[in-house]
Amino acid sequence: MQGEDDGDGGLPSRRRFLSGGAALPVVLTLAGRPALAGQCTVSGRLSGNLSTPRTICDGRDPRFWAANPGLWPGGFSPGANRGAQPQAKVRQTEIGQATPFTAATGVPAPMVAMVVEDEQGRQQRQMLPMTLMQALWSKDPRLTHYAAAILNAAAWPRSFGYDVAAMRALIRRRDGDPTLVRDLALINRPA
Repeated sequence: MQGEDDGDGGLPSRRRFLSGGAALPVVLTLAGRPALAGQCTVSGRLSGNLSTPRTICDGRDPRFWAANPGLWPGGFSPGANRGAQPQAKVRQTEIGQATPFTAATGVPAPMVAMVVEDEQGRQQRQMLPMTLMQALWSKDPRLTHYAAAILNAAAWPRSFGYDVAAMRALIRRRDGDPTLVRDLALINRPA
């Protein structure tokens, strides 16, 4: 009968499996970061690895991204107000053009008071979600460095050390950790 013990302590199907080569070593390939990109991560920068001192790590600080919206990587939009400090007034038709901070980073951001002007020129004060551009211009280092790190990850995923998904996961995992802003400030600059 199938599945019964055949007297030597093992099931026939188990014996066939083991004699069929299943005991051979199994080789797994795990996807990971390129070796040089590891030196551009927070850990790599803090370790100060001198074995390959010519490694170039790309990253730009929040001021760079705020002043150069034309260089933003695909998938991220500074909105209609390109290059200037965000104004407290926006046209109704411009709402939704800029990438929201929370959508980009995965963590909550404060709402921003804006005067919204409709097609007839009427103005109304509204609370709107903060955009990446507004975060870059804010005075809060948490917001500025989170936004810059996401843009760096999108612009240079290999030489920055993180792609957008990995940076978003890091930010979400360590949000509230007082050392995260310091760590991001370290990698949000070229090395």
